[in-house]
Order: sequence, then structure tokens, then C-alpha cells
Amino acid sequence: MRKLLIIVASLFVMAGVAGADDFAAEKKAGDLMVKVSIGNNPLSVGPNDTVIEIHDGAGHAVTDAEVNVYWFMPSMPAMNYEVKADLQDNKYVAVIKPTMPGEWDADIKVKRKTGDQQKATISFEAK
Repeated sequence: MRKLLIIVASLFVMAGVAGADDFAAEKKAGDLMVKVSIGNNPLSVGPNDTVIEIHDGAGHAVTDAEVNVYWFMPSMPAMNYEVKADLQDNKYVAVIKPTMPGEWDADIKVKRKTGDQQKATISFEAK
């Protein structure tokens, strides 16, 4: 029984450490708050699952927007691309694929049905 408790406790500790390695950034975009979560930190070259949460000034989830993510390397402007984020469960999801290691920026562009467009920029490193 004692061995079982030690194993279960170890699994909880490992799960907590694994969760601590996620990338997260939160930025203002006009009157919106944009939170970006990516399952790796640092991001890996290749596919990375990305979740974008957007809230208005009252804290309500924004679900009526078109969200695009423009990824680029500031040191190599030709290294860029844009991907559309899809709405799932009040969050926007996308897969981003840095093509080489280094510093990257992402412009999260939020266009509401009212025509208002806001942008938040985050920076990250890919390895």
C-alpha cells in the first residue's frame, strides 16, 4: 500500500511539473484581453497547439470574432505566415509551426463583427 501511495504521489508531482512548462502570455488589444497558451515552452520547431482566449472589458468571452495569427521572425522578415484560429468551446485554437529555431513574434488579430479590429503581439522562442 505504501508503494502505491508513493507512485500516486509521484505521478501528481510529475503532472504538476509538466503543466508548469506551458507557454502563456496575456496582452491587451484595445479594450480586449488576449491570453495565449501553447503546450510547449520553449516552443518546438514544427507543430504547436495554440489556444487563444479573448475577453471583453467586462470579462465575457468574445466568440463573435475572426481571429488570425501572423507569425514572423523579427530578424528575418521573410520568415512569416498567417493562420486562422477556429472557435472551439469559447476559445480559439490554431496550430502554429515555427520553421526554424529562434525568436518569433505573433500578431493576434481580432476582428469583431462590428468591424472593429484589435491586435496583440506576443514574443516567444522556438527550439
